[in-house]
Amino acid sequence: MSKLGGETISINDVNYSSVAKGENLEDTIVTMGNYSDIIVLRSKTAGDAQRAAMVSTVPIINAGDGSGEHPTQTLLDLYTIYEKYRRTEGLTITFLGDIENGRTVHSLHRALEHWCKCHFRETYNVDDLPKSDVYYFTRVQKERGSVGSYQLTEQHVKEMPEDCMVMHPFPRNEEIPQWFDNDPRAYYFEQMKNGLYVRMALLSQYLRLSSSDGIATPHHL
Repeated sequence: MSKLGGETISINDVNYSSVAKGENLEDTIVTMGNYSDIIVLRSKTAGDAQRAAMVSTVPIINAGDGSGEHPTQTLLDLYTIYEKYRRTEGLTITFLGDIENGRTVHSLHRALEHWCKCHFRETYNVDDLPKSDVYYFTRVQKERGSVGSYQLTEQHVKEMPEDCMVMHPFPRNEEIPQWFDNDPRAYYFEQMKNGLYVRMALLSQYLRLSSSDGIATPHHL
């Protein structure tokens, strides 16, 4: 929003907001909607973005709701894949990591399954990686009770196709060692850069929709 020339109102510490005094999510959203044109909501609880959208008079952008969804990450992931292959259909995608609690995987899998007609394979053996176009790593969500660890090894790298791409929504832990960062198949920093552009485009689109309606319109992503 800053790069688009706009301003932000941040509530980073709920201890100093009305939430700490017992205010519910719906009241907070209605209140902040009076002071802003768009609300970007990041929450620890799955489903909060949908709750917010039900009462908001301004667009709600889901910036991650617990272990639920992370749709803006999916947009930048799809753009990064398209940037390399010039298509998103007919690709083979391998997800690695904490699939149950990884919200980025939930959103990306849904998008790929419904719109991109990609191929998926499920395995619980990290040493049995299928040949894929995209390897999508996620960290173990320890803050959500997950345990264990895994790591990309030199042997894995040798077995990966030369033209594949390795992605990660970040932050990473030990799953991708830093020595892999200079490999041409490492695309996670490209993801990071594309995140800025995609989210700027999303904000611009919602601002245009609202202004063209002449009133604030309750969109939800």
